[in-house]
Amino acid sequence: MNEIIPRWEWRSFAKDLGQAEKNLEKYECTRVLDSAEDYIVTTKGGNNVKVRDGKLDIKELRNINDDTLEQWMPVLKVGFPCKAEEASRIYESFNMDAPVFDKDEFTYDEFIKDVIGGSEDLAVVKVVKKRFGYMLGEVIVELAEVTFDGVAWKTMAVEHTDPELVMSFVKELELNTFENVNYIRAMKRSIGMSEVTA
Repeated sequence: MNEIIPRWEWRSFAKDLGQAEKNLEKYECTRVLDSAEDYIVTTKGGNNVKVRDGKLDIKELRNINDDTLEQWMPVLKVGFPCKAEEASRIYESFNMDAPVFDKDEFTYDEFIKDVIGGSEDLAVVKVVKKRFGYMLGEVIVELAEVTFDGVAWKTMAVEHTDPELVMSFVKELELNTFENVNYIRAMKRSIGMSEVTA
């Protein structure tokens, strides 16, 4: 198996990304992807839990450095039906006690209704994305048009395993004129949910 190496990320959200988006235009867009995703959020934690492309996907925040870059580690990606112990990983990721489930596995609809809907501490945010991907050398840059429960935003992210390389492109693109805010914090702000600092 290939070793999973966590990546460092800078991500910013705004209604208008201004000069940062203009600076990205000199590079070639290498892919365009459309997706509709369900993010799971809670006031009790800030890890990244979503359902995309029919898979439950969990990433955990491992570090924040002096430049406010965040290091994210993928810890689970499984399809549906998912096993009860896999569904429990959501609660572990949010530092919550998992309930005792009355079934061994869940279809997607059962997962949303019983696992998420069964907890007053969890909520689903409907996210629609149009993502434009760029490769700046070895660095991944993404520009996206997103909606959180219908509220529109733009976001740009720079990712790599080397934090110094990330920051060099963040500064080149002038993305550092915006706050570094991850998806979970941005959508909580958008829907008016209080934050927990991860």
